[in-house]
Amino acid sequence: MRGSAPDDVHEEPRFTEYETIFVASDPVQAHVVRGLVEAEGIVVYLKGEALSSALGELPVTVQQVEVQVPVESTLRGREIVRRFEKLPG
Repeated sequence: MRGSAPDDVHEEPRFTEYETIFVASDPVQAHVVRGLVEAEGIVVYLKGEALSSALGELPVTVQQVEVQVPVESTLRGREIVRRFEKLPG
């Protein structure tokens, strides 16, 4: 039949469990780590990032953001964070 899709086209939604690999002291630091991790091909979620704009008049330095990766990427993600933490500066 034209215009109809096979029954197996509709997949069940897949949910991924995430693990925190780094807690950034501010959103800028979170985005730096996110970029490093994503450059290695790992999906990243920044938990708490959306709250930073809702905090209003609090200084940026008090806004913590958790850098999270899928559980199966935790070890690789933590290794990237270790390299980041060893950088001078």
